[in-house]
Amino acid sequence: MRNDEIANKMYISEGTVRSYMHSLFTKLGVKDRFNAVREGIRIGILSFADMKIEQETTQETYKKVKTNQTSKGDKKRTNNKREGWAA
Repeated sequence: MRNDEIANKMYISEGTVRSYMHSLFTKLGVKDRFNAVREGIRIGILSFADMKIEQETTQETYKKVKTNQTSKGDKKRTNNKREGWAA
């Protein structure tokens, strides 16, 4: 999730999310989200079951974006759409 999405779900500011992420990265000894997830799985504070929630959220967000593009009358893009993420 992006920082602004996290902030909206948690009812906090985006700056607070950035601060929390920086603190988390420092504690885990990593520099980015990917390595934070890897380290979390390695030390046992995350599991692959936790990752399913994010995947479902991402798919829902993708569907909302596609619905909004279609409703705006973007007929060229809709007629030539390709399946999957790598369009």
